[in-house]
Amino acid sequence: MKIKTILISLLVIAAGVVSTAVSASSVQDYTVVPVQAYGMDAVAGTPTILRTSKLNVGSVATFTVVQPGGKQLQFQGIADDSGIAYSKLSDYYTSVAGTYTLLLSVDGGSQQAIPSYFKINAGQLSMSNSELSPKDQVVHTGSEVANLTVKLRDNFNNPISGHIVKLVSSSDSDSISYLGNTNISNVNGEVNFRIIPSSTGLVNYSVYDVTSDVILTSRAKIVYFSSADQLFTSNKVRMAAFGSSNEGNASGAVDHFEFQEVPANVTANQSVSIKLSAYDAASQLVSNYSGKVRFSVDGSNAGFATLPDDYTFGVSDQGSRVFSLAFNFKQPGVYNLKVTDLANVGAYGTKSITVSAGDNSGANPVSSSTVVLISPLPGTFSTNVQVVSGTAPASAKLKIFDNNVEMSSIVADSSGKFSYTTSLLADGIHKMYVAVVNDIGTVVSNSPAVEFSILTKGSKVSQIVVDPAGPVDPGTSINVKAYTGDTLSKAQVVVSGNVYTLEKNPAGYYEGKFNAPIDFGTYKLSFSFVSDLGVETKSDDKSIQVGKLGAVQISKPEKVLGLVAKPADSRVILNWSAPASLLNPVKNYRIYYGTSPNSLVNAVDTFTNATTWYIPGLKNGTEYYFAVAAVDAKGNISDGFDKIANAVVGGVVNVVQPPAVQNGSAGKAEIKNLKGGTSKTGPEMFWLVILSVMGGACYNFVSKKKCR
Repeated sequence: MKIKTILISLLVIAAGVVSTAVSASSVQDYTVVPVQAYGMDAVAGTPTILRTSKLNVGSVATFTVVQPGGKQLQFQGIADDSGIAYSKLSDYYTSVAGTYTLLLSVDGGSQQAIPSYFKINAGQLSMSNSELSPKDQVVHTGSEVANLTVKLRDNFNNPISGHIVKLVSSSDSDSISYLGNTNISNVNGEVNFRIIPSSTGLVNYSVYDVTSDVILTSRAKIVYFSSADQLFTSNKVRMAAFGSSNEGNASGAVDHFEFQEVPANVTANQSVSIKLSAYDAASQLVSNYSGKVRFSVDGSNAGFATLPDDYTFGVSDQGSRVFSLAFNFKQPGVYNLKVTDLANVGAYGTKSITVSAGDNSGANPVSSSTVVLISPLPGTFSTNVQVVSGTAPASAKLKIFDNNVEMSSIVADSSGKFSYTTSLLADGIHKMYVAVVNDIGTVVSNSPAVEFSILTKGSKVSQIVVDPAGPVDPGTSINVKAYTGDTLSKAQVVVSGNVYTLEKNPAGYYEGKFNAPIDFGTYKLSFSFVSDLGVETKSDDKSIQVGKLGAVQISKPEKVLGLVAKPADSRVILNWSAPASLLNPVKNYRIYYGTSPNSLVNAVDTFTNATTWYIPGLKNGTEYYFAVAAVDAKGNISDGFDKIANAVVGGVVNVVQPPAVQNGSAGKAEIKNLKGGTSKTGPEMFWLVILSVMGGACYNFVSKKKCR
């Protein structure tokens, strides 16, 4: 009897346990699990994917997207065989950068997800939408400063933040600082510059975006005037500084020429130097004049004038040129000198020059000889053609000697005057005299010899040094040195149309500085050296390479490897390995993190290139995801992540599942191969029924016994 009672009790207990298990299983199957919606971060103008957490197969998911401006959009998706519903947010709706809010409603509202967020980042830098402003300014030196603002925008006019920019000036003497002590664009995509000028003139400014490694199309010009400059009071002159016809020059087209620095006393047969300058209608120097001019003399005495050949102005002239010892007038009188632009005869200049006979007694004293030389005079000349003139007995037969070598035979006129123009004379020292000869050519008497020098070759420059010699970044300060033993009246270098003066250093060489052009490429350096006699020597065998990409191929840093996240109290400690190989060194790292692997919305830059960092201020018990990218000195960031690590703050390290597992699509193909659904797993229903019947029968049997 006791054995029977124990057996019945065990059956009752077993039936109760199974019943409880069935009841618990039923409750678990029908418990409502909160749903969640996710939006993938994207770049402005590109599509992104919206998805849900796991739903019942066939459920209708309604996604509501709230754009940064408040506009709401709705899209629908149906849960597939894996229980995930998807919808695509096309590029038409992602042109505005910012944080988007995502709401989810399932099956007409039976389930609601708490709001989630995803971010649309600004796209690539737009050369046309980005700008440097204001484009034109006029500033007093000494009492005012100039302010320029760089505004970085993408193709949809979204501000681009976090870019390193550099303001490049055509002047090497500007003092440029950043307002806010940073040259990194703020949330509005702006960087503000403050400029303190140290000299007057027009300066051009450009912007080099170091992060994107490009030059902005937008440029700015500032004219700096001295406080005492009367031109500054004229608004007309202010605006002339920004004339569109001559960019970078504060003048208009050439209107006329002026002869300047004409000697006060000009004597016959004297070689003189005269300066010629080109001016516009407002009498401002046309520093970029590049026309060709021709000299002439109006009047019956034109044949007695020696003038410079046709000349084409170059960049190094800057609108003015001194024609050294290039003018000579053989006879006394008034010469009406004229110069004309060959392409524009309406642009010309005139000058009347009075030439006197002069007193040459000191230069060539009269001896007992019957021949007197008036020219040439002692000295050094850059022209290798000289006029030999003077007086001798009337109708005398004469011979001209140069370094004791007979050059020519001439006859004095009836008044005893003679004149002879030499052929091309060699550079060097010349001793010239004129002799009277008889009918058989014997020298009867001669003039004292006049010694002079001819120097038509320019100064010899032994070496030109450019520092730095290798490829440089836009706006880099370049130093040049020209070594020569001669004294120069002018030394210049022309770079991309800009002229820079080389000053004489006490050490004996000529030195100057300029900023490298803003655009990438190879630039020829054209040097011009003018001797104290006005002889010009040119050299253009030097060049500079702007933009290191043109010389050395620099790639982005490779991916960071071996990221490990170690949780601690309110923080996570990250460790990783530096990229395996680099053509350019890592400056620092950028850490991305968030509460979803698809939404790493937070970012922080490390201070150095150390491979250990920690993120503080995190919420204990919350799971965070982390990724690390390498950043080089130019702001280039490695593409993608090798690994996304995650950890529960204050908990243990978790192993991050592959993306297929994260989004719930892993094993999708295997579901169809299962023999039964989840409702058929666990204990078989037949045994549950038998156990229940046995339990009930035992209960009735025991009850009857008690009743008896």
